[in-house]
Amino acid sequence: MSTETIQELLTQAFPGATISVDGEGCRLSVTVICPTFSNQNTIKRHRRVYAALGNLMQEAIHALSIQTLTPDEPIGDNS
Repeated sequence: MSTETIQELLTQAFPGATISVDGEGCRLSVTVICPTFSNQNTIKRHRRVYAALGNLMQEAIHALSIQTLTPDEPIGDNS
């Protein structure tokens, strides 16, 4: 799975967000910094990321580390 594909899917799902995708193959790490995460708990944020990736979560991605933040939260604050 290419990081470019993941980046594109997340950019479409979270317009205006700051998104980084690292890793290779089926083991990836993503960070999504998005204002729409305000007032959402970590589980709801992660579900939104999973929904954006759709079937790739079942077919091509085997390990995914997700960090979801609002612009006001420091990186490393949630996982």
